[in-house]
Amino acid sequence: VQVRAKVMNHPGVCVGYRLDTSTGSIAFLPDAEPYDNFKLHAAHHRLLSPEQTRARAEKGRGELVEFLRGCDVLILDAQYTDEEYRSHIGWGHGSLSTAVALAADADVKKLILFHHDPTHNDQTIDKMASIARLSAEHSGKSLEVQPAIEGIEIVLNSRPAPSHSRSR
Repeated sequence: VQVRAKVMNHPGVCVGYRLDTSTGSIAFLPDAEPYDNFKLHAAHHRLLSPEQTRARAEKGRGELVEFLRGCDVLILDAQYTDEEYRSHIGWGHGSLSTAVALAADADVKKLILFHHDPTHNDQTIDKMASIARLSAEHSGKSLEVQPAIEGIEIVLNSRPAPSHSRSR
């Protein structure tokens, strides 16, 4: 197993991980705010110009896409609906459309939405998953989407097992 880590876009320290195995790959990105809104984090620090923050956000997102490129399973923070996210920018969490866009851009095979908001019930999570699936379909990519479910088991078997010939 090869383990790689990447610092996430989050107001506090947070690291995401990718594990590559002989049978597939899985990435876990908790507390991952989209880089698209990085400029809003930097706005109150006033350390960077708008052009610098835009360039830094584009670079950060590009690096994250490459980190995830071709991953079999991505477990990603998608705590908010897009509407909810507008009032939670800078809190360090993601939204449905940004989660699907990131997974699609990185050619991820399966996206598991997690970090469910405590105010969301099962029906809300199911509705969010349906919206994310539609978004994935519209991306034109072959991307399976499902919500994280307690007790779920993930089996990585995207790569064929080596064939062994048996002598008789």
